[in-house]
Amino acid sequence: MAKRYELSDEAWDVVSNLFIENHGRGRPRLSDRLMLDGVLWVLCSGAAEMLFIEPDLRGKGIGRALLDHARSSRSQMSVDVNEQNPEAVGFYLHYGFVQTGRSPLDGEGRPFPLLHLSLPG
Repeated sequence: MAKRYELSDEAWDVVSNLFIENHGRGRPRLSDRLMLDGVLWVLCSGAAEMLFIEPDLRGKGIGRALLDHARSSRSQMSVDVNEQNPEAVGFYLHYGFVQTGRSPLDGEGRPFPLLHLSLPG
């Protein structure tokens, strides 16, 4: 049985073959599963600010699996998305988030409008 912020064996079986080799770019990962569990911890603890999926791996269910897992341990979910990133906005809206507001500046006061999205309970 998975711990609070770990993928179950069944969930890992769904996504484990989607990880690609880093081919010498960046620091080598000790374990794809541990790295993904760390991402889940960030999502589930509320510390998440950004979710990035490698472009070549988009559309394969990874983002949905991460959000499904985070949703299983939270009663509410919200996210701020850069309005100028239509792919990210579309992903969250397709998942079921709804826009609850808009800010003309990002969190650092720069002119990058943010859409505030929440997932209805």
